[in-house]
Formats: sequence, structure tokens, C-alpha cells
Amino acid sequence: MRVSIEPGNDLVGRFGDTVVLISRGSATDAGANELLSLVADLASDREAPATAVAARLAGWVLGHIAGDIAPFGIVVPVPDGVVVFLRGPVRCTVSAADGVRDLSGEQALTWVDQILPGTFDWLAIGGIEGTAVQADPISDLRAGVVPGQGFVLNGLSGPGQAAAAPASARAAEPAPHEPEVAPQPAPSCPS
Repeated sequence: MRVSIEPGNDLVGRFGDTVVLISRGSATDAGANELLSLVADLASDREAPATAVAARLAGWVLGHIAGDIAPFGIVVPVPDGVVVFLRGPVRCTVSAADGVRDLSGEQALTWVDQILPGTFDWLAIGGIEGTAVQADPISDLRAGVVPGQGFVLNGLSGPGQAAAAPASARAAEPAPHEPEVAPQPAPSCPS
């Protein structure tokens, strides 16, 4: 799975195939570090069911609801797909064979959590409403935490597996409607 980053001042973290965007606008560094620790812990249990992943994230949010919770969006692989969890003004757009789907945590009073099939062409999470994620086509986050205001996952054909479709084939596929997020094609690199 390729994780391309849109440059910015928020945080994008990758722990295995678990990827998170954390807004730094209203968050303290301590809160962001605590959330990153939870994300790393979630990533360490690849067999956790979707309900357990969502419950742990919801429990964390509820435990911090009285304070300022940074908006965040996370994608966690689970045995039957991927869990997408959005809190605050964070959005997710996913493109699969059956079309493009948009999710947003901005209108939710608490959070949005969805389980999606692990087979998608690309998935993008960003924080600026109405603006497409403009990931740097050369970027490829393998592990760790870097500054960024969004990310695009390319090449996922199942939890943790790289897809065989080349970027040129993905770019040639017609979209059923104009997607909110326009991923940049990933250049082919030898492994």
C-alpha cells in the first residue's frame, strides 16, 4: 500500500497499514501523542474485529470529550475490510469498482465510523472541506509521523496487500461523478 502525503502542518502517521491524520489546529502535543499511541496500539492487533477497533476509538473520544479533541481521521485494516473513523472536520473519499463514496465527520455530533471493503482503488482523508487532497506524487510514507494535511492510499487490493493495477490504468478509469478528492497517480518504482 502506498501512502502519499499532502504537505501541510497537521500530522500524518503510519503504523503498518494503519494510517491517521490528526489536525494540530486545536490539539495539544500531549493529546496528539496520546492519540498516536492509541493508533500504534490498534495497528499492532491485525486480527481485531471492526467493532473492537471502533469501540476503542469511540472510548478514547468519549474519555476526552470534555477537552479539546483534535479532529482526526483514521483507516485501520481489519479481517473483513477497513474501518474508517472520522472525528470533527475531516473527510474521507473512497473510490472502488462500484463508484466514489464521500464521508465527513464535520456534521456528526460525535464521530463517523464505517467499515468498508478492503478492495478499493484509492482512499483519501483530508481536513479542508471542498478542497481535493493534493498528495505529492513522489511521497510514500512507509512508517512514522510526518507533517501533512491529508493522505491518499493507493494500491490496496485487500488489507495490507498491494494491488497489481498500474497507476495509468487507475487514471484511465471513468469516475461515476466528479470526486471531491483527486489523488495524484503514484509513479512506478521498482521494489
